Amino acid sequence: MSRTCILILGMHRSGTSAITGILSKLGVHLGDNLLRPSYDNPKGFFENVNILSKNEEILKSIDSSWDDIFFRPDLISSYVIRKWSTEIKAIIENEFKYSPVFAIKDPRLCLLFPIYESVLQNMNVDIKIILSWRNPFEIAYSLKNRDGFSMEKSLTLWSIYFLLAEYYSRPYKRIFIKFQDILDDCKTQIQRLIQELNLNFINYEIILEDIKSFLDNKLKHYNIDIQSLTEPLPLNLRELIAVSQNPFNCNKDSIDRMRNDFFKQLDFFHTKEIRKGYFYQQKYENMYAQLFINCGMGFREEDSIIIKRGYERNFLDFDVSQFDKIYELRFDPLNAPVIVKLYEVNLILKNNEILKVKFDRLNSTYVENNIDYFLHDDPSYFIEIPKNHLNAIQGVIIKLDYIKVELNGLIKEIDLVVNDLKNKNHLLQNQILKKQYIKRIVKKIFGS
Repeated sequence: MSRTCILILGMHRSGTSAITGILSKLGVHLGDNLLRPSYDNPKGFFENVNILSKNEEILKSIDSSWDDIFFRPDLISSYVIRKWSTEIKAIIENEFKYSPVFAIKDPRLCLLFPIYESVLQNMNVDIKIILSWRNPFEIAYSLKNRDGFSMEKSLTLWSIYFLLAEYYSRPYKRIFIKFQDILDDCKTQIQRLIQELNLNFINYEIILEDIKSFLDNKLKHYNIDIQSLTEPLPLNLRELIAVSQNPFNCNKDSIDRMRNDFFKQLDFFHTKEIRKGYFYQQKYENMYAQLFINCGMGFREEDSIIIKRGYERNFLDFDVSQFDKIYELRFDPLNAPVIVKLYEVNLILKNNEILKVKFDRLNSTYVENNIDYFLHDDPSYFIEIPKNHLNAIQGVIIKLDYIKVELNGLIKEIDLVVNDLKNKNHLLQNQILKKQYIKRIVKKIFGS
């Protein structure tokens, strides 16, 4: 059986979800485990959770992330491709084994394309590409609203994503679609998909009204006429934005020159000192508290709520009203080592009553005076829900105090400490001596 994989490439907030949502309604399989809709994408992301999680794991393994302004294409080396190909192949086989046509959407594909290209080629799967485009200034405003990014950071990220997506997609059948064109005339864009990618969506007109209803113009919160921009931009960025609006009609040598110049400039100006300072700041920016909700499927990323920079607060308020039935909760105060004191957990019931519940420490390394020392990057508490209130919860409020948040070199030092503990454990038969030993280590590491 011949198979086809449609890869949707585009920067975050560029309309990739809308395009993939159309494909889903046309019968293209996206896998069974999709990311839940959220406030910033209420119609759905249409991203396969297993693929998304693996992509994040790959980027983390090379000290990168989706918003890495220092990303370079040579980070995806032949070694990285070989290392991750087996796991990517297993996910694709598991999710799309019986699908003649399937699609994978995750903006991170712009960065990780060589891995998926290698896997799909070895599986004899035909690759077809959809390039999603949106005014980069609209993307920047959207990212500023959602993530607090500066205009400069967003435009840098957009340049990386666009230049790599355009380059990687060249050997394959591909189509360039503008987000605004989908909203204005989805029928024409579907016809283009069928013709230019040689796809067979029989009787698509039957569900055309359903697709139009899905493509709510409210999905696009920012509408900026790119011709009317007066922003003082570098000449090379202006040139790239102009070319990006219709890249297939531009000379490839010109785009190659832009791409090479862009990455050379990044290498030249992003010195080691700048990168070090930036990454130190980013680590703090990217720290968050997370509440996992067990709705009967265990604790899963897709059933969780994140509060960014939660360590700056003493009260964390989680809205869980979208979950019909909650069996139990897991609270991670930080995605990094931390010293924290958790005072109480209160449930806000649907009748607006407040119910105080018990919590248990799952994995604190050391406890003193009800202060938890988590010497690892996955601290957790377990919160049990009374059986007579499983269907009655609309909010969770946690009162706590972040006593010490530290990242700089801490995890590596903690690993050494843990190994040292294991080696000396046979000498520490007396629990009092063991407690004193851990306390000395804690003071050494945290300076407290």
